[in-house]
Amino acid sequence: MIPEKVELINQKKSPIQDDYIEKYLAEKDLNLTATLDAEAAYKDADFVAIAVPTNYDSNASRQKARP
Repeated sequence: MIPEKVELINQKKSPIQDDYIEKYLAEKDLNLTATLDAEAAYKDADFVAIAVPTNYDSNASRQKARP
């Protein structure tokens, strides 16, 4: 988790270089809050979006988590 990216989203700025996302965040009237606090994210939320890397491999992650 990268706190700086969370802060950018809260400022309605894209944490990645993407013209469409940048324009969308800048122009749309969004009720959007990014947080690193899971409890705050779920409390009273209508929707929760979880971002993971595009090269995410769930099998590799499970294997690494095992003792």
